[in-house]
Amino acid sequence: MPPEASPHVSLMVVWQDAIVSGCISFALALLCGGLIHAVHVRKPRERRVALFGGDLIALLSLTAPIVWLLSFDSAELACASVSTMFALILSLVIATLSGWLIVSISERAHWLAMLIRLLSAIACATLLSIFGVSFDVLKLPFTTKFVNLGLLAIPLSIAWMTFLTIAFQMTARVPCLSLGIGAVSSLTLSLAAVALPQRTTPLAVSLSGIVFGTCMGLLPWAMMLGQAMTTFATSSSIGILLSAMSVVGALKNTALLVVVVPVLALGIPIVEATCALGGAVASKGGAKRVSLFELLISEGLVGIRLWVVLVLANAYLCIIAMALVSLVRMHFALKLLVLLSLAFFAVALVYILSRLLSQKVPSRQTVELLGIPISTLNWEQTLERIEQFISEGKPHMIATVDTSAIVRAQEDEEFKRILREAALVTPDGIGVVIATRLLGEPLTQRISGVDLMDKLCALASRKGYRVFLLGARNGVAKLAAAKLSQRYPGLRVVGTHHGYFDDDKEVVRIIKESKPHILFVAMGIPKQEKWIARHMNEIGAPVSIGVGGSFDVYAGITKRAPRWVQRICMEWLYRALREPHRFKRLVAIPKLLLHVAKALVRSL
Repeated sequence: MPPEASPHVSLMVVWQDAIVSGCISFALALLCGGLIHAVHVRKPRERRVALFGGDLIALLSLTAPIVWLLSFDSAELACASVSTMFALILSLVIATLSGWLIVSISERAHWLAMLIRLLSAIACATLLSIFGVSFDVLKLPFTTKFVNLGLLAIPLSIAWMTFLTIAFQMTARVPCLSLGIGAVSSLTLSLAAVALPQRTTPLAVSLSGIVFGTCMGLLPWAMMLGQAMTTFATSSSIGILLSAMSVVGALKNTALLVVVVPVLALGIPIVEATCALGGAVASKGGAKRVSLFELLISEGLVGIRLWVVLVLANAYLCIIAMALVSLVRMHFALKLLVLLSLAFFAVALVYILSRLLSQKVPSRQTVELLGIPISTLNWEQTLERIEQFISEGKPHMIATVDTSAIVRAQEDEEFKRILREAALVTPDGIGVVIATRLLGEPLTQRISGVDLMDKLCALASRKGYRVFLLGARNGVAKLAAAKLSQRYPGLRVVGTHHGYFDDDKEVVRIIKESKPHILFVAMGIPKQEKWIARHMNEIGAPVSIGVGGSFDVYAGITKRAPRWVQRICMEWLYRALREPHRFKRLVAIPKLLLHVAKALVRSL
C-alpha cells in the first residue's frame, strides 16, 4: 500500500495536485478530441482513425498527468512511490492494447475475447497490487478491532480490482456511458477519499482529477460521434483507474464502507455485470437472459435518453455513497437503514426516468388511463380520423382531456361514462402524457384543444366543411369566428352563439338548421361534454368537440404562452401565472399522481 498522507501534506495541496492533474487531462482530451472530430467530419469513411484515435487520446489524457506527478521530488507530493505510478501507466497501456484486441476478435471468437478480457483485467490488477495498490488493514464491522490482511492483502486486492474493472467494462455497451459514469464515479470516490484524509492517500484524489478531466474533455466529442469515438479499450482504461482509486482511497475505518462505497459509485455497471453473469448461468438452463440495458431499451429508451437515465441513476447511487460516508461514525444499523431507504428511491428513480423518457411506439390506438381511453394517434392520424368521422356523416363526440378532466372523471361517474363513450379522447396537457407514461402506456404527442381547433379550421377551409362556434361570453364566439376567417380564407362559419343561455331547445334548433360539419363547444369541462352528449344526436353534426377556453384565445382576449414555453410543456404554469384564479386547478396534478400511484400499486 502506498504510504498514508502525512499531517504536513495538507488537504489544500492534495486538491491542488488533483485540480492540476484534472486540467491537464481535460485540456489534452478536449483539444485532441476536437482534432479527431475534425478528421471524422472531413473524412467520414476514415472510421478507424476516429475510433482508435479516441482510445489513444484517452490513454494520453490518463497517463500524461501521472507522468507530471512523477516530476515531483517528494514521494508524498507525488502521492505514491515511483513504482506505483509506473504500474498505473503500464496497466493503462495493457488495458488499451487488450481492448483493441478484444474489439477486433469479438465477432469471430467471442469465447476468446471473453478470456482475454478476464486475463487482461487480472494482469492489470496483479501489476497494481504487487507495486503498492492493495488493501492492508480493515476494521471489522460491529467492533473497534483492526485486522492486518497480511498474505491475503494482494489476492483480495486483485480479486476486487478485477471485479470492478470487468464491471465497468459493461459501460462500453452504451455509447459515451463510460465517460458519463466515469466522471460521476471518480468525483464520488475522491470526495469519499478526503472525507477522512488522515486515513487515506492523496493518490486517490489525484486519480480522480485525471479520470474526471479525461471524461469531461472527451464527452462532448464522443456525444457528437457516438460509438465512433471510443471503444471497449477506453472503458477498460477508465475502469482500471477507478478500481485503483477504490483501493487507495478506501476508508480503512470500516470494512463496510470499503466495499459499499465503490459498489454504489459504480452501481450501474455492477448491476449490468451481475445481470450478465446471472444471464449467462440462466441461459445454460434454457432461461431467458436478463440485461438492465436491454430491458431499458425494450422500454423505448435509446440514444441520449438511455444515457441520461443511466448516468442520473448512477449519480443518485453516488449520493447514497456520500451519505454513508457522512454517517461513518454512526451505528451500523443506522447506516443500513439509510442505505436501504435510499436504494428504494434509486429503483423508483430509474423506473420513473425510464418511463418518462421512453420512446416506445404505442401498439394500440388507445391506452387506458384510470378508466379513460386516451388516443395514441399523432396529429396527422388524428386529423385523418376526424375526416373519416365527417365522411361517415354520423354524430361523433371528441373530448380533449387535461389533468383536471381525468381527476374530475374519477369523482363524476356521468362524466367518466361520457368520456368512455366518446369517439375520440385526445391528451390535452402534459400531465396526461406523464401519467400514461408512468403507467407504461407512452403517448407520442400532446393533442390540445386549442391547437386542434386551429388545425380543424385550417382543414375546414381547404375541404369546405361548415363550422359552428358555441360558447364563451356574448360576442366572443363571433369575434373568434371573424379572426379565424381572416386567418383561413374560405372558412365557412355558419353560425355562432354565446354559452350563457337557458333555452337548450332554441340553441339546438339554430345549430341544427345551420347543418355544420364541425361543432366547437366552449363551455369548460365537464359542462361542454355533458351538453354535447345530451344533444349531439339531435343536432346531427358529424363532429362535436369541446374546446374549453379556445374562443378567448382566438378572439384575442387571452394570450397564449410563447412557442418556447409550449415546447417545454409549461403552458399550464404560464396561464396560471397570468390568471391566478387557475392556481386552484393545479390541485388536480398531485391528485392525478396519487391516482396513478394507487394504480401502480394495484398492478404489482
